Amino acid sequence: MKRLVILGGGESGVGTAILGKKKGYAVFVSDFGKIKKITKKFLSLMALLGKKKSILKI
Repeated sequence: MKRLVILGGGESGVGTAILGKKKGYAVFVSDFGKIKKITKKFLSLMALLGKKKSILKI
């Protein structure tokens, strides 16, 4: 499986993660700061949220 690393958990990073997942990539999202609550909620609804606060492993 191909891997995709995304730096930044903002709108663009999350959009890229969703697209990468749909294309069959193993996606890893990392953000220097905290990921916004609304973004976490959205990703959890899509079953894409990892366990750490600022790192999403999709």
